[in-house]
Amino acid sequence: NKNGIKYSFTGVFTTIKNNLTALGNGVSPITGGGYTQEGLTATRSDVGHPIGSFWGYKVLGIYQTQDEITRDGVTDAKPGDFRFGADPTWLGSPFPTFDYGLNFNASYKNFDFTMFWQGVSGNKLWNAKRAWQYTFDYGSGKVTDVLRAWTPQNTNTDIPRPSMNSLRNKKSSSFYVEDGSYLRLKNISIGYNFSDAFLKKMKITNARFYLSGQNLLTFTKYKGYDPEVGRGSLTDLFSVGVDIAAYPQSKLISAGINLTF
Repeated sequence: NKNGIKYSFTGVFTTIKNNLTALGNGVSPITGGGYTQEGLTATRSDVGHPIGSFWGYKVLGIYQTQDEITRDGVTDAKPGDFRFGADPTWLGSPFPTFDYGLNFNASYKNFDFTMFWQGVSGNKLWNAKRAWQYTFDYGSGKVTDVLRAWTPQNTNTDIPRPSMNSLRNKKSSSFYVEDGSYLRLKNISIGYNFSDAFLKKMKITNARFYLSGQNLLTFTKYKGYDPEVGRGSLTDLFSVGVDIAAYPQSKLISAGINLTF
């Protein structure tokens, strides 16, 4: 309480540890993720790793010439396609290292103000939308990044060649796995409580005007539509963090008056 201003902070911090300790006798690692290409799924659950960990090839670069492809002994690639590591590997966990939130409240005379920030850190997301937006054999809209796709005249890029039938480039790989950390302004509100003199004149008990917003700011490196939606866009336990067929949360601004008679 300072100069008539009252304010308070509250915060929450939660750490998360997830690890699969055992499978039944003879049970193979569990695959899932809602995305499969040439038998390779987006997630894999095995002892010693978090449930639904991302699984796929590590992208080492893009093949520039047929000679590079021949030297690697690869038969399903063309110049402009991804160059992968020899075998599929673990690509990260969908579970954040920690969640956190911060709530701030303040008031001054008849005004009040609140805001709530929420975020996560340390998790990965599997951006399945890239499989639709970066290739041309799906009838979906494309992103402007495809303008940077590999061509013989544009070889200094991380986007593979435009293609209609390159199954190789759609295999689960590190290209689709992104940092899912974010910080979001979930709620913010400012209000004004009308004076007692006004209430008495209008013969009402209480009147408050407010202006509020939801999801107005998000800070993230994730290239998908919404890092928060991506954490659980599928209900399958083995698909947590796979951002596929999910609608992003909307930004919302609202205003109104609360009246009590």
